[in-house]
Amino acid sequence: MKLNKKGFSAVFLTMIFGVMIMLTFAFIRISSEKAVVSSCDAVFTLAGQSVLSEFDLPLKERYGLLAFGLSTEEVDARLRYYANATFNNKRELNMIPMKLEQLNVDNKKHSMIDVNEFEEAILDCMKFRLVKNLINMGTVQNTGNGKAQAGRTLRNHPVMEALPSAGISGSGFFSDIILNGKNLNLSKAFETGTTRYMVDAYIRNYFNSGIENQEESEQTFFKNEQEYILYGKASDAENKRKFRDDFIELRTGLNLAHIYSDGAKIKQIVSLANLMTPGPESIATQAVIAAAWAYGEALNDAKLIEAGETVPLMKVPANWALNISSYKKSGGGFIKPPVMRGYTYGEYLGIFLYLEDREIKLLRIMDLIQLNLTGTYDENFLMANHYTGFSFSVVVNGKNFEYEEEY
Repeated sequence: MKLNKKGFSAVFLTMIFGVMIMLTFAFIRISSEKAVVSSCDAVFTLAGQSVLSEFDLPLKERYGLLAFGLSTEEVDARLRYYANATFNNKRELNMIPMKLEQLNVDNKKHSMIDVNEFEEAILDCMKFRLVKNLINMGTVQNTGNGKAQAGRTLRNHPVMEALPSAGISGSGFFSDIILNGKNLNLSKAFETGTTRYMVDAYIRNYFNSGIENQEESEQTFFKNEQEYILYGKASDAENKRKFRDDFIELRTGLNLAHIYSDGAKIKQIVSLANLMTPGPESIATQAVIAAAWAYGEALNDAKLIEAGETVPLMKVPANWALNISSYKKSGGGFIKPPVMRGYTYGEYLGIFLYLEDREIKLLRIMDLIQLNLTGTYDENFLMANHYTGFSFSVVVNGKNFEYEEEY
């Protein structure tokens, strides 16, 4: 049988043409899918950034923190509006019809009440301040100190119960010393660059202390804000008293260590003890005199830093103020040692804050922000209603997409 070459060629070309048409449609389908992906990414990324642009301005201006106060429903409504404005109202620009079929928003992961998220927000704030400071070639100044009313006490129970740290009491300062005493190095409180240092620097820059306040237009509920972060008491007076008590306790221990390392002081203690209780009882008397002398010096140390003077962590004889005959001295005045050097009231606060429990410290920072903004900006302001970002999933043209937006 003789083959018809023309017929064979026609069949072959038809097959090739059919394959090319199939490839063309496949290419069109793949391209359209990529176009949908690209369009969705562009539309929803822009929509997400638009939502983030609605950050709480007073929170940013006063405390340097970026967060928005929109509920899940409000974020959902805004995303739908932005998406549909593109998909429905600009059809002439869309080669491929697109329809938003489903949208789910979740902002719980980025809640400001979460200590990890809050800490990240603080770090972002301090990094920005550091860069700004380097650009301006200046020093970071305290912008959060305000004209606080002295002796304020928080008595409003609903307000107290709404604070982020509600239910948490006490301070982790001395428990941290007891638990981690063998690794305790107080000089690390001033090491720069660590997360703990950055959080403590944020506290120094944005919150008052008992004797280090600046005149600013912003008002604060507590005068002793840094002391509140340490102790969480409802009154300025109690927070400051707790810091003073802990400072004296710390200094008593450090002063006692100095006394037992100083041979001249030991000789004075032994001589006085033998005069007071001759015989074997003098051993116990020596311990009492040493403890009383260390405590008296600690009281004097407290008066020094409260007057704006300095006290070193570890003393040498030249830094010692009281002689053994005045170890029982009491009164309103203080005695300056021959050599004045060491740390100020604010720097001792910094040491205490460095040793404070991380979670307690962050939650009480939230307390102060909430109290101050409630009193000066929005009576319904809650840290729990603010977020540093959100995640959301959408279904467009039957395809699932997931996005996450954050500051």
